[in-house]
Amino acid sequence: MIAFMRTTFLCSFAPILLALFACSQTLPTPDEVPCKGAASCNALGTESLNRGDIPAAIKLFSAEVGFSEDAQNKAQSLTAYHNLAIAYLRNQDYFRALSWVHLALRIDPENKAAKFNLRKIEGHISDHKWPADISGLYVRYSGREQWDSVHLSKPRGSDLSFHLLAYRMGLAWRRYGPGSYGDVDGTATLVGNHQAVFKDSDFPTCRITMHFKEDGVSVEQEGDCGFGYGVQATGAYERICSDDDKECDEKHLP
Repeated sequence: MIAFMRTTFLCSFAPILLALFACSQTLPTPDEVPCKGAASCNALGTESLNRGDIPAAIKLFSAEVGFSEDAQNKAQSLTAYHNLAIAYLRNQDYFRALSWVHLALRIDPENKAAKFNLRKIEGHISDHKWPADISGLYVRYSGREQWDSVHLSKPRGSDLSFHLLAYRMGLAWRRYGPGSYGDVDGTATLVGNHQAVFKDSDFPTCRITMHFKEDGVSVEQEGDCGFGYGVQATGAYERICSDDDKECDEKHLP
């Protein structure tokens, strides 16, 4: 996963504006990518996993995802998702593993490796109970190794602080970061136990409604929320951790 600076300006203008703005704080340059293509990423990642270096394996398999999706190679992409699911499984990080399995099954519902991994994960989390509050990190895949996210803090009365990040990945993502993206860091109003509504005073037509269930949140965006071109936050996000867990923030996406 690549971490990007949180802003809403269009990164597609990065070649012109790079002297004034940093489109990314931690985006690797081509020389820093740990492997040179999907096949080498797969091989090196497998070697790292076999020797127990899970962080290195995750980094390599994530790079494999980017190369595979750039090539529009469905089979290789599914292999990369499968590899990441296994790496997170080995790390006993079951909900991040589950997010990659769900992605594979959305592309190929009959994928045998994904269905096998799903059964393994379900065996580990069958007794898991999420905390009563809705705090935590929720994710949705946006492509090229990157995940959209909604981070919810513990509610205070009817106030719910949240941070939403959504992306549109462009063709030059590896060099400049996302094509465009949006960022909302604000306070929504809880309506009952299963819904919250956010309105932005800077963007009068903007309305973001969140519908909660135990393991996910459904986001509905209406109007102009100041996001970059083509960015839309509407969709289903799955829960990968609660605020009671360690490493439950946007720096620790799948």
